[in-house]
Amino acid sequence: MTIRGHTDDVRACCVSPDGRWVVSGGFDIALKVWDTVTGQERMTLKGHRKEVRSCSISPDGRFVVSGSDDGTLKVWNAKTGQQQRTLSGHTGTVRACCVSPDGRWVVSGSDDRTLKVWDVEMGQQQRTLSGHPGGVNACCMSPDGRWVVSGSDDKTLKVWDVETGQEQRTIRGHTAPVRGCCMSPDGRWIVSWDFYGTLKVWDVETGQEKKTLWRHTGEVTACCMSPDGRWIVSGSEDKTLKVWDLETGQVHAELVLLGRIECLGFHPWRSLLACGDKGGNVYIVDLMGIEYGPIIVTTVDSGAGPFVRCPACLQYLPLQEEWLGQEVSCPKPGCEGRMRVNPFITRMVQWHKRPWWKFWQRR
Repeated sequence: MTIRGHTDDVRACCVSPDGRWVVSGGFDIALKVWDTVTGQERMTLKGHRKEVRSCSISPDGRFVVSGSDDGTLKVWNAKTGQQQRTLSGHTGTVRACCVSPDGRWVVSGSDDRTLKVWDVEMGQQQRTLSGHPGGVNACCMSPDGRWVVSGSDDKTLKVWDVETGQEQRTIRGHTAPVRGCCMSPDGRWIVSWDFYGTLKVWDVETGQEKKTLWRHTGEVTACCMSPDGRWIVSGSEDKTLKVWDLETGQVHAELVLLGRIECLGFHPWRSLLACGDKGGNVYIVDLMGIEYGPIIVTTVDSGAGPFVRCPACLQYLPLQEEWLGQEVSCPKPGCEGRMRVNPFITRMVQWHKRPWWKFWQRR
């Protein structure tokens, strides 16, 4: 499906946690929310003064965060489209942003060579992460919320402790500015890509390179990892999408699109992909022939007890202790969902009087 509505480059996109909508932003200074089934526009989010470079959705689907050339981040109500607050503090373009698994923090990266950690509810800056001698182009967060990874014009990645703001390690190996990075849903691997068209896979714990992926004929501009952790999809100025097998490093499939790919986002449990291109198009791509294994999920504790969300029937299931670190089938009668449960539990901050899992249920 091709969705047209932006009037300039689409530089950021992501899919909601329930898989029902996509948000995209770009050089027309607006963010747009689209229905993933019909492709219809739900709303337009206006408020930035310059081009939108990045966006992220909270794990409960309650809010959207965007970063812009105007040096600010904005937090939007995902249901109404209303701007809730502006986060100001960077002195350069905000090229990257991500939301913590508990929905409490936003981390942003900027041309001013810093990352900043923000308290979403208070709208306040909590700490600044400094150490890159070049602009920060990318950031991503581990599924347990403990680590942030950043990629920079200085050709390195850095791993940071979110709570203390301390740099844990520097990862070297790229020979060009690092354009982006993402982390596997089990927190084991980092994938990064650079200006020369090279992708690299790194071990999070050791910082050692696992493999290099190099088949694009142009700059790699976007990349993401599938929710089962088996597949990497990359987009390039060569106008192709490539699907890589993480284990073998081989290209499994390739798709040619109309323009240079600028951003990518996986559907949370189906083999669908949202992407935006330089021509202002948003695509919903069905990755036919790509079979998922068990979807990797993280247990969340709302304070009322830990729950797991089945990726197939979308029901919230009380955690059975023996599920942690294991592959399990959904116990709901008639559901064939398979999950691989991360061996850790994330606590979700409660923003509402009712339990968060009721707020997040499909309506």
